Parts: sequence; structure tokens; C-alpha cells
Amino acid sequence: MATLIEAALRVIKRIAPVYYGTATGGSTTTLIDTLNTEQQGFYDNGIIWLLTGSNPGEWVDILSFGNGTFTFKSAVTPTIAAGDKYACITSDWERKDLRSAVNEACKSISKTFASDATLTVVANQEEYTLPSGVSDVRRIEVAENTTSPYSYVTNPYWNEVAGKIYFHPDHVPDAAAGNKIRLWYAKEHADLDDTTSLYWSIDDMQWAAVIYLLQQKNTKSMDDDWVKDLYDKAQIENAIAMRRLKRPPSRHVYPIGPFG
Repeated sequence: MATLIEAALRVIKRIAPVYYGTATGGSTTTLIDTLNTEQQGFYDNGIIWLLTGSNPGEWVDILSFGNGTFTFKSAVTPTIAAGDKYACITSDWERKDLRSAVNEACKSISKTFASDATLTVVANQEEYTLPSGVSDVRRIEVAENTTSPYSYVTNPYWNEVAGKIYFHPDHVPDAAAGNKIRLWYAKEHADLDDTTSLYWSIDDMQWAAVIYLLQQKNTKSMDDDWVKDLYDKAQIENAIAMRRLKRPPSRHVYPIGPFG
């Protein structure tokens, strides 16, 4: 999966011009590209992505730009070398804006899934209290073995009500007492740091991030034709992604509970 940094570059490409170039030299605090002939100060306070070389997948704030030389606000390790590929944008957008957009997009499109295997079988027990932090359970599996390999088997005969799991009286876990019960549950996408991999693909979340950025960027008027057109496109593309991701989950056959 892509990282937040990679997702941020994909998202900003939908909104703003991105320059791609190749370093002709550099240091830990500079990248030189003699073929980049933009005027002095053009990329001041912008962002640069390091795509190849010894620092792939990093991004850095630009302090200043002039005569083909980017000076970074913070050093990278190791040194930038000739042949390293990069991408950059101007100061219209900040890294904090892009981080927020990617995180909010990941949270909005759908929940992620996690598992918890701290519950254990109690003989003939129908009711189990969910572990702390676990809710919206989608699947329950019961281990047939007490040690690895556990050979989990799905039990579809249950309901989740007010922090508890209720198994149907005819289908309580019949494995040995103490065997693991594994719960698969939905949860909100956790905030990502720069190098954390996304749970969803960039294709799934990019348009939600574009919407977030356009809504937050007060310096752009929604009356501008290009902004309105892009916003409308982003809404359509994001709706398609949402429909693709939010298929109704297959859970179990009993719609209500507890069983009495």
C-alpha cells in the first residue's frame, strides 16, 4: 500500500501544477537542478518530494529557490545526488493541509477492519462481553485448537447488542473451554503519519481528499470555473468509490437479539 506522502502527491496533482525534475547535484540541505529555470523565489515555502535515489518517499519543505537550487528547511540523510528524481509544488499548499486531507479522506470513505482474539470459550455460555475498544463486529471465529495452528471456524449465529455478543442457544461455541474466540470488527481509520501505509488504495481515497482540500482552501473561490468543475468531478468520482467500498457486509442470519 502507498504511504501518506505518496498519497499526498497523487492528490495535489489533481488540483495544482506539479513540476517533475532530475537533480544535477545537491547536499543534505539542497537539491540542484540546472534545467529548472523558474524565476528566483518561485518555489519559496513550497514542498518537494524525493522520488528516487537514497531518499525515496520523503518530502521536505522548501526554504528558498533560486538559480536552479532548492534549499530545504530541514536536512535529509544521505546527500542528494545527481540523477535523483523529484517533484515539487509552490507555496499555495502546505504539508499540514495535505496530511489533513489524506487522513480525513481515509476516515470518510469507509471503516477499516481489525481483529481481537482475547475472548475465550466458556462452556455452554451464550453471552460474552466485548473487549474494550471492540464494537461493530462483522465476523466471529472460534478456534478448534488450543495452540497454533488454531484452525478457526466461523460461527454465524450471533448478535451484537449494547457491548455484548449473544450466541443463539443452539449454536453456542462448542470448542473446548479456554479456546480463543476471534472477533473481526470495523473501526475508524487511525490517523497516519508520513510513512504509514494507507489501509485503502490511493484510487479509493484521492477524490475525497480533493474535496476536503477545495473546501478548506479559502483563497480559492468556488465561483471560479476550474474550481467548480474540479469540485463537481471530485464529488462524482468519490461517490463511485464510496459505492464500491460500502457493500453491505455479510454477517449472520439473525437480525435482532439477545435470544430469549
